[in-house]
Amino acid sequence: MINIDYAFISKDDIELKCGLSIKQYSIDEIEKSVGYNRYEKILWSMSRHPYEFKFDLEDNGVDFKEVTSYDIFLMINANRQVQEVLEEFKFIFGEDFNGYSDEGTTVFISDKGNKINRDTLPEIMDVVYKMFFFDKPRERKPANEEAKKLIKKQLKLQAKQRVKYDIYSIVEGIVWHENSSYKYEDIIQLTPRQIYSGYRSIKKIKEFNNTIDGIYSGVINSKDVDFNKINWINKE
Repeated sequence: MINIDYAFISKDDIELKCGLSIKQYSIDEIEKSVGYNRYEKILWSMSRHPYEFKFDLEDNGVDFKEVTSYDIFLMINANRQVQEVLEEFKFIFGEDFNGYSDEGTTVFISDKGNKINRDTLPEIMDVVYKMFFFDKPRERKPANEEAKKLIKKQLKLQAKQRVKYDIYSIVEGIVWHENSSYKYEDIIQLTPRQIYSGYRSIKKIKEFNNTIDGIYSGVINSKDVDFNKINWINKE
């Protein structure tokens, strides 16, 4: 099994313990196949935590702790044509899938016998989090009613959002970044993960250089700088 960090660089398939493999495509390949927005949306729906829908669930008399991420995935895609979802699964995992009912819950099984269900989705989620740099949700317990209203508002907004940044805006930024030697035709051959990672690295390198310039000019005291936080080669 290939190390996931290496796979992100090499564009190799990401092999999962459950038997599935997640294919890695350039944004050019994605756009010309299922379309980038569609690709991003299905992966987003496969990586949601029940806590993000806590208040929506409570409004319907459901405790979010009794719901799985797989249940949320089915809920998000409930009104879609099943065939569309199966097409997206084939693109993402490289296998033909069919859906069937298992004790009243839809389960997806591929022609190779691999399943997407409550048991396998958590492993898929972990990879999607890393691919798009999603932050894993952290449960917060409000101290009072005002805090509860604020958290409810934030969660409802978060549940509607997808990735943090528009990938095509990032491509523009990388191409037109100061002293950049990248061209559009080169960038679109990268995977989403490579583009997001490159964008984050550029931000960190710029922050590091600005800090060093500030130290040399006497504007910043080096004793106040945590170099571990701004060093782009440190693993997050």
